[in-house]
Amino acid sequence: MRETYTVPENERENVLKLLARYGKKAAAYGQTLSYEIGEPYATEIKVYETGYDEANGTSYREKVGSLMVEAFDLTIDGEIICKEGYTLAAKIEHLEGGNVVYTVADEEGKLEWRNLSPRCEHCGGNHGQKVTFIVRDSEGNEKQVGRTCLKDYCGIDPQRVGLLNKLEDLFLDLDVERYDFINRPAVPAYSTMEALALAIRLQNQYGYTSSSEGDHSNKARLLHLMRDGERPTEKELQEAEAMAAVILTFDQAQAYQNSLDNVWVLLRSGYCKCSHFGYIAYGPLAFDRYKQRLAREAEWEAAKNAERQASDYVGKVGERITVDVADVKLLTSWEGEWGLTFLYKIIDTAGNVLIWYASRTIEEAKKLRATVKDHSERDGIKQTIVTRCSVVAS
Repeated sequence: MRETYTVPENERENVLKLLARYGKKAAAYGQTLSYEIGEPYATEIKVYETGYDEANGTSYREKVGSLMVEAFDLTIDGEIICKEGYTLAAKIEHLEGGNVVYTVADEEGKLEWRNLSPRCEHCGGNHGQKVTFIVRDSEGNEKQVGRTCLKDYCGIDPQRVGLLNKLEDLFLDLDVERYDFINRPAVPAYSTMEALALAIRLQNQYGYTSSSEGDHSNKARLLHLMRDGERPTEKELQEAEAMAAVILTFDQAQAYQNSLDNVWVLLRSGYCKCSHFGYIAYGPLAFDRYKQRLAREAEWEAAKNAERQASDYVGKVGERITVDVADVKLLTSWEGEWGLTFLYKIIDTAGNVLIWYASRTIEEAKKLRATVKDHSERDGIKQTIVTRCSVVAS
């Protein structure tokens, strides 16, 4: 038998424990059990409310909403564990209008099962069970048993393991009662795109406030919006989608470099949890800084291109020249064996680049006298290396 169930992520540990117990029982009965666990993803559960209407004297079950949760698929290969000579044939749910029969594996089900009353032939109990099971021995003899007594035929309660078709325990079909949801809460999962869109709204309204500021932080505000069911506007979604389109072009190293690595992962996943909201809330600010860095780099590259176009070599090596100065920049300085060295970049009025390794500083200069030491090229820009510079008085 091969069955696939959808299990909320917060039930992973419980399910694995049950499967471990079930595997031991299978080995004891000479049977095998194998299973595969898929990657987590977001899915929707329906939340119902059940109760009793005293005025009408009837029970009711109404859908009151839905919730996105993180879940994974569990695929089980194996036989229903029964003691030697027995097989599990069906689960019967006893309702006021009749029985609902859930057959196991290739069983077709029998008409007579639909008319069975809720009783246990093993212990003789008739306590109004809502669910009973049909077990069959090697000679084809069938017996109807209750949930508790089923353990005398199967190694473990199959509802707890989820190896019967359509069993609902442990949220395996994600169709839950409100009472069960409150007492066994699943971990909510939210659309990363919608969370990012709301984070953009908060960034536009408040700027960015870190998580250390508590309830006034963007993370806390985003958490409140998402839990309250706030939805982004179409414009906000479009802005988030445009941002996401850029981020998803990054490789992992680029995402990390721009402090967007967690947002990158969450966008690829498509969903996020409350514990991720700090990363999402910071995303718009990190993206703004990324765009600012791109703008600076573009500006720097444009300046470099202009210098490549304008700069040419000045004079000849060893020649004493006069330089009409348009700009002087101190690029850096360092201390060496011979004291401090100052690295100056000088642009003359023709746009030529001159480099001076100086032992002293200069404040301002309109005209310089210098000796050409060398001609070189850096980043495609022709540079004239000069020495013995002196300021020519105006």
